[in-house]
Amino acid sequence: MTNQAADNKRHAKEKTVVADPQYWSSRLGHLYRVTKLLVDFDNAEKTVGAILSIMSNILPLRGAILIEKTAGEARLLAWNGEGESEKPLVAASNHALDSYSYLTGSDSTTIANMGRERPVENENSIVIPLVVGRRPIFGVFQLKCTSRCDETDLQFINAIANQLAVALDRHRAWQRETAARREAEANERRMRFLADASRLLAASFDYRGAWENVARLAVPEIADYCVIHILENQSLRPIVSLSSDRSPERIPEEAGAELAVVARRVFETRRPVIHPGAPSDSEVYQGTSFESYMCVPLRINGHALGTLTLVSARAAYVYQQNDLVLLEDLARRAVVAFENAQLYADALQAIGSRDDVLHAVSHDLKGPLTVVLAFVKMFLEKAKPEEPLICDRRQVEAIHRQAQQMNSLINDLLDTAKIEARHLYVDREICAVGPLIREAMDFPQLVAATKRLELRLDISSALPGVFVDRHRILQVFANLIGNAVKFTPSGGRIIVRAQLVGGEAIQFSVEDTGSGLSEEEIPHLFDRFWQARKTARQGTGLGLFIVKGIVEGHGGRIWVESKPGEGSTFLFTLPLMTSGEKGCPSILE
Repeated sequence: MTNQAADNKRHAKEKTVVADPQYWSSRLGHLYRVTKLLVDFDNAEKTVGAILSIMSNILPLRGAILIEKTAGEARLLAWNGEGESEKPLVAASNHALDSYSYLTGSDSTTIANMGRERPVENENSIVIPLVVGRRPIFGVFQLKCTSRCDETDLQFINAIANQLAVALDRHRAWQRETAARREAEANERRMRFLADASRLLAASFDYRGAWENVARLAVPEIADYCVIHILENQSLRPIVSLSSDRSPERIPEEAGAELAVVARRVFETRRPVIHPGAPSDSEVYQGTSFESYMCVPLRINGHALGTLTLVSARAAYVYQQNDLVLLEDLARRAVVAFENAQLYADALQAIGSRDDVLHAVSHDLKGPLTVVLAFVKMFLEKAKPEEPLICDRRQVEAIHRQAQQMNSLINDLLDTAKIEARHLYVDREICAVGPLIREAMDFPQLVAATKRLELRLDISSALPGVFVDRHRILQVFANLIGNAVKFTPSGGRIIVRAQLVGGEAIQFSVEDTGSGLSEEEIPHLFDRFWQARKTARQGTGLGLFIVKGIVEGHGGRIWVESKPGEGSTFLFTLPLMTSGEKGCPSILE
């Protein structure tokens, strides 16, 4: 049949169709069913599939392609007719991509993740742009038929495509509105969370309680686990660990070890991390078994204080960048609360120090001052105004002793203030260990003899010299040996030892056979103004605090080993001199 004959036959069919009311009734019925589907449009793949099923009743469809641009990205959906192979569908998809690229001016190769083949002839394809009003084209709807469609078929297809465009546009608007509403609700929840955090953090002046409040806020509101690591004694330690059931022990040991690695890395780099995140971060923080986690550094005055880590163990909840921003804001508020709590604790300590100083001054100066005033009053009463004072030597010596006691208390208070301010000045020199200890034992030896105490020296031979402030270290020995003599009963034994440890320091010890110390007393032994109940008012309570400050200022450390009824041993170390320390006075910091 010639083309002219085919056209004549098609025109004759169109005239017949135009005059057939049943034909138009069927078309309108199908169009009505399509309209109902589009009114309740919910899912493109599902809805368009149902539409194509309706259209196939009156059109010779082989397949269809829908390309739609949503949220800046274009996606391609393809439907294949019953009994059709995949190869024509790929060719049709390529044809649709080329059409979309032409109509929208975009690069079609970036739209679909699929192999490209040269499109075959598509003479029976119909491509309709998806557009609403005068806005830009946002997609194409392509139908592949087994034969050419006539004018009425094209009108029917165009009507459906227009309704599909409106439905897709309406659905996109609904998606944008839903996303905006969810974002607004999420922002409201974040603001409410931060407001609750500020209120709770401001309610406590306990700095450790501030960290615990942070964990209770986060779990289970935005996390399943919360771990806070704080730098203590040059080591990053987990001071708060909380799980969603509020049981710290429920955090698995392996999980705790994984989080410690993450926390250490964040603490060192001072950079927050979120998992899953950038590929570079994934390489650095690989090996974790959690679905998602965030870790941020805790900074105070430019210095890293520790880290705050939140973990999500649920696959349905993966942390996003806005969650990381929320955590950083929470961390800043927590640090402010911690700083306020620390300032409050410092203020309380300052008030306590003032009260302690007033108590020490009023109590420990009152006795000596009373003696001095009594003797002075007696001297004045013995002589007339115009006569010289008559003083007994023993009375003057008593005044001198009391004045020395008052001077010693004042010096202790000054040393305490310098140690607290880290301004204790030392003038170092090389000192031989043996002569230094023997000099420190001269005066205690006399007192020990009156109590029938054995005071013995036990030092290793050929010990190297120490680079110390001689006067200050003699002060340390005087306090430790003096305490041992004071609290060791008659007939007891005191041994002073010195030995090299590790080739880097000399360890000194003062061992006695006194009554010993309880476990409750040992942690407070080096506190300022603290005294054991059984020895209360036998001193100012500053001696061991000053001793600790001097030893630590020299780069050493001091501790005690004791059990009730078995005596006590006070031990301290002094590092050996290094080549860069020769002959330089310094301030202990």
